[in-house]
Amino acid sequence: MKFLTNGKRQERRSNVVKLIFSDTFNINKQKDIQKLKKQERSTRSNSFIGYVYILEYGDAIKIGCTRNPYQRLHELSVMAQGYADKTAKTATLSQPHTNYREIEKFLHEYFSDKRRKGTELFDLSFDSCLDTINSLDIAIRDDTVELRQRDEKAMHNIKQIFFAEPEKRASVGEIVELLEVLVENMKDQ
Repeated sequence: MKFLTNGKRQERRSNVVKLIFSDTFNINKQKDIQKLKKQERSTRSNSFIGYVYILEYGDAIKIGCTRNPYQRLHELSVMAQGYADKTAKTATLSQPHTNYREIEKFLHEYFSDKRRKGTELFDLSFDSCLDTINSLDIAIRDDTVELRQRDEKAMHNIKQIFFAEPEKRASVGEIVELLEVLVENMKDQ
């Protein structure tokens, strides 16, 4: 099976699965709010994991991403009522994954012809959006191990720059090189 990521097909890897939205939440019902809070707590310790969400926002939908689904959907619900005189009601979350920002960007591009100018709102029904996304082969990944290794290496390099014994410290050229790598890694996040 092949999956679509950033418009390119890629072979299935062990850390790649198909994006599926299955559970829906009514963000105004206490029982569903508790499910969202539980979901958020289950991944809080992994700083690389996030979610893509779809939120029914008045007569449109909002597609976004977050690391804290309960907090984000609650904020949007309050904003909808307080500022836009809209009702935020039904929402769904993807499985937790590390490429959530990339997937959000892909979905924004995919539905760009339905986008309301200057917003993250789309003129789609909640159900048709869900059906369309679930019919696509969109790959989600869990690259936690690789990302942790990258960060550990970056931390080692920082220690070499600032905390190593003088004779073991990196040269100016090595420091510049290490900083360039750190900046590139930060751009990826």
